[in-house]
Amino acid sequence: MEVISNLMGFEVVCVDIDRSSPYAGNGDCRCIERIGYKVGDTTSHGSPEQIYEKIEERDRTFYVEYLGDQTDLIAEERGGTKYVRTEPNYTDDDNLLHQSSY
Repeated sequence: MEVISNLMGFEVVCVDIDRSSPYAGNGDCRCIERIGYKVGDTTSHGSPEQIYEKIEERDRTFYVEYLGDQTDLIAEERGGTKYVRTEPNYTDDDNLLHQSSY
């Protein structure tokens, strides 16, 4: 069960990447199939589309920690595909793709 109110946001702790996707290896988050995030002491999972909806429609915050920095996820849509990625920051790499895999 997801916590209804989480002022700090949900920390993304892992992602499942489709290595056969045409987006894999290009730094494009559309290759992500599943996202794991902390809810209390457990890890919940959702598809990129589900996380997109939580951000857009429920005004939830998700973030990653990478190299000591916290970066929020943003909802994106390209070519009819709903997905999430990290906000632009000091790196050209997408921090979400640097999360551990399942």
